[in-house]
Amino acid sequence: MKTILIAVVAFLSYSFTSTGIEGTWTYEAPTAPPGYEKGELKISKAEGDKYQVTIVIGTYEMKAEKVKVEGNSLFCQIWVDGASIPLSFTFDGDKLNGKADTPEGYVTINGKRKDE
Repeated sequence: MKTILIAVVAFLSYSFTSTGIEGTWTYEAPTAPPGYEKGELKISKAEGDKYQVTIVIGTYEMKAEKVKVEGNSLFCQIWVDGASIPLSFTFDGDKLNGKADTPEGYVTINGKRKDE
C-alpha cells in the first residue's frame, strides 16, 4: 500500500511539473492601464527545467525574463515603457491568479487555461 501511495504521489508531481502550467492562458487585469487589460500568457518548456513565457496583448508579444517556476507558482519580469514589471502567478488546475508590480501599484490578474 505504501509503495502504491508513493507511486501515485510521484506520478502527480511529475504530471504537474511537466505539463501543469504549460500551454496558453487567457487573462484579464481590469485595473491595468488601457490596452493592457486582457491578453494571453503562453508558457512552454525550454531546456532542462527552464520555462519560456510570452505575453501577448493584441498583436504585440513580449518575452518574459528571469522566469522561475516553484511548485505551482511562476515568477518573471517584463519591460513596459522602459519599466521593469515583476509578475507572479499561482496556478490551480485550469485557473490562474497573479499580480503585476507596476510603478502605479499592484495590478491583479485572473485567468484560465485556453481551450486548444
